[in-house]
Amino acid sequence: MSYVYNEKVVKEIGIKLPDATQWSNEDFIALGNSIKSSLPNGMYFTRNMGRLENILENWMRQRRKELYTADGELGFDVEDLEDFWQLWFELQEQGLTPPADVMAQDTGKMDELMLVNRRSLFDFLHTTQFMGAQNLIDDELGMTMIPNQIGGRAGQYMKPAMLLSMAANSADKSAAAKLINYIITTPEANDILLIERGVSGDASIRERISPMLSQSEQKIINYLDLVATHLSPMPPPPPKGAGEIERSFRSAWESVAFGQKSVKQGAKDFHAFAQMTLARA
Repeated sequence: MSYVYNEKVVKEIGIKLPDATQWSNEDFIALGNSIKSSLPNGMYFTRNMGRLENILENWMRQRRKELYTADGELGFDVEDLEDFWQLWFELQEQGLTPPADVMAQDTGKMDELMLVNRRSLFDFLHTTQFMGAQNLIDDELGMTMIPNQIGGRAGQYMKPAMLLSMAANSADKSAAAKLINYIITTPEANDILLIERGVSGDASIRERISPMLSQSEQKIINYLDLVATHLSPMPPPPPKGAGEIERSFRSAWESVAFGQKSVKQGAKDFHAFAQMTLARA
């Protein structure tokens, strides 16, 4: 997970971003307020991320909680969600994010991102999506870590971009293992793949292919090297019903963003819905 930003505009405004491993939400908001009037016409400081479950997860982990516990229950309280949505609602009210009707135009497709359409300076992406966004915009992009809550633990974690496995009933497990090993560890295979399917966890492979990568691709490796110094463990696997909850999260937030519900009521209703969904899953 990462905050991606328009590096060209950052340089033009003449600002220096805070230490990526140390900055807080307060730092993020203060930066937005300090440069709001200097942004290009039509560009807001940040995409509104109140509807993004990835950002919600990071928020909870900073509070030493999880979206879901190891036994498949909700890992956070309604007050945690209320605090999260209150932050993003206030950013919307302050004009640091696009208004709700503009944000609704972003359906999640890469070419509709606020960042790609120069509607926001900051946005959220996974590192494997970085090149896809960069290829859609002429401006140079950069990456930084997600701001933390003051006193919070590191919310980010390393998550594999792809998983390779063999079938338990494979007719030739030895050959399957050799193929997986070839893809992961051999220089020849990685000279072809580079980082198309994610950055290799093998340091020797990363060192070998780095000179073959573009400047933008090297940013991904450098960013992951930075994140690796400021991590917390991976969360438990999501339980049955988690997909339905994630799909409902956007509409639940939009009921708040459009003023149909208060932050408090919206958080209460969604928390109850999530609990009910897990119970019947």
